[in-house]
Amino acid sequence: MCRRLIDAELGLDWWGIIYPKWVDAELVELMAKAGCTQVSLGFESGSETILPQLNKRFTCREVKEISETLARVGIQRYGFLLLGGPGETRETVEESLVFADSLRLDTLKITVGLRIYPQTPLACSALADGPYQTR
Repeated sequence: MCRRLIDAELGLDWWGIIYPKWVDAELVELMAKAGCTQVSLGFESGSETILPQLNKRFTCREVKEISETLARVGIQRYGFLLLGGPGETRETVEESLVFADSLRLDTLKITVGLRIYPQTPLACSALADGPYQTR
């Protein structure tokens, strides 16, 4: 897609949402040349303990590398951090906040809680855990 946008010389500015995995410097450079001005990184957590609980298949190191690569080519970075997911504790929240701060993002959106869809592994886990209890 990026190569086609570059070849078409449309002069578009666009933004995208990136799953922080399988993104390399070549893709980021193509995105910038194709007119990408901002990227949303849905990393959701800065805790290696919580990421698998959210079914995320990337590491904090990968998020940091992608974020730094985007910054080098001048693409603005927006991060999404989700607090209060399965297994979240005060310590993992603090870990996530420190991690998010280390990324030096242009914008960070923090949400608390999450939507649970029926018949998903998260729904099964929530039903098994029972009512929310303060940890």
